[in-house]
Amino acid sequence: MAVIGHTEARATSASMTATALSSAPSALAAPTATLPFPLPLPPPSCERPRGRLRSADADFRTGTYPSPPPSSVSSAQSFRSLQSSRSHPVRMNSRPVFIDNTTRVYIPVHLPCGVEVRCCPDVFKSAPLVLRSLQIDLSQCLKVLPWSVHHLIRRTRIWLNNSYVYGDLHNPNMLRHTTTHHDETWLVECAHDIPEKACDVEIYNCMDYEQTRLHWNGCGLILHELCHVLHQHVLEDGLDNESVMAAFDTAKKSGLYNQCLRRDWAGQAEDTDTGKFRPILLLQCFFASQARSL
Repeated sequence: MAVIGHTEARATSASMTATALSSAPSALAAPTATLPFPLPLPPPSCERPRGRLRSADADFRTGTYPSPPPSSVSSAQSFRSLQSSRSHPVRMNSRPVFIDNTTRVYIPVHLPCGVEVRCCPDVFKSAPLVLRSLQIDLSQCLKVLPWSVHHLIRRTRIWLNNSYVYGDLHNPNMLRHTTTHHDETWLVECAHDIPEKACDVEIYNCMDYEQTRLHWNGCGLILHELCHVLHQHVLEDGLDNESVMAAFDTAKKSGLYNQCLRRDWAGQAEDTDTGKFRPILLLQCFFASQARSL
């Protein structure tokens, strides 16, 4: 009886396995069934694509997407999938895209006091009680102001927003205060808004108005803005009235307004109840603040 070594036994077993696999039917061969969809073809070469990818347009129409090119040639200019361009828009140039505020929707609301409020629809959901606050504040303003200016107050509209942003779409500016538009220059050139808001009062954030009005005994905040309207339309020469300008210069030189008590000290980042009187920086705010305190 012959004894076969381990090396010879492994060689004999390998040759017998190869012979069996070659003579057996195609049990281990690749399946020949036809797939219900075509397989994507590999890229013909690793060259940098030039021009538009026509194959990508064709695949978009048929509902399939091509395989991305090799990483060595993939870039934002050579290849960009449709899905990535939709989810991550790329700014093709350095020119800013400005927010268009001319498309904002306002609903006219006539308060019992006779003042018209142009209200954004979101205000009815976020702060519906702000209309009641405006009715109370404006009624108190009409009691304080003389009868000769009531017609001017009632024809001054109030534009009420839930929130307001303007400027570059990718770096917007958010406003939360209340203001009076003396003309349409800033509205058209900076805010890209409608010029119909000129000579009217605008509240940029209704929730902020509800909180800030508490610092001014209710009607003091909206009365301040109405005094801007009186300054422009009632006084002689409007915003260039010489008497107001002389009083403004005297107040700045006196230094009495460098340290004043603040009404809005609560909740501020700096824990102090005194500070520089902000209206001393602007002529219009100076007149409105002095007229409001009378």
